[in-house]
Amino acid sequence: MTVLSAPQSFEQAPATPARRSLLSRLWLFSSRRVVHRTFGTLKPWRNGNYLRTRAGFGPLKSNVWVVIRADSNGPTHHQEKLYLQIEKHYATLMPGVLQTLFAEYKKVRKIQSHVPWPEVAKAGDLPEIIPLDAIWLEQGPGHPFVLSFQSELDKDHEFHVFFRNGKLASVAFEH
Repeated sequence: MTVLSAPQSFEQAPATPARRSLLSRLWLFSSRRVVHRTFGTLKPWRNGNYLRTRAGFGPLKSNVWVVIRADSNGPTHHQEKLYLQIEKHYATLMPGVLQTLFAEYKKVRKIQSHVPWPEVAKAGDLPEIIPLDAIWLEQGPGHPFVLSFQSELDKDHEFHVFFRNGKLASVAFEH
């Protein structure tokens, strides 16, 4: 007896599986997301080398980008702890950050006169013009992190303040 000649009723015929959606068939190619207790849902960014999210940042009572260099396991315990320390000590970090940022702001404003940035009389006025936009948590010795400041007036330029071992290391302007 061949398969074609075998008597089969519809009840005996094997059920064909429901066709899966295209998205479910491409799941291997979809981006990995990490749900974290402190940061919330982190999505891959920059070729998967970083994870990022918009997270509430307590001292500012607003959301900032949190960008974390992480592998497939997500942020490390040290990165989480570092973020919580930044949040806790933000007010004590800011006077030094603002002084350094103010010097750089004046230099860049003088050189890039075509950029529509207002004159700033003192460092304390900077957060109104270039507020904190992102916190970058890197991996490695010295627990490096970066605070990025960006103006709503000019989304093409950013100021980055680099830290290593909890101390301000440098400031840079990026276009």
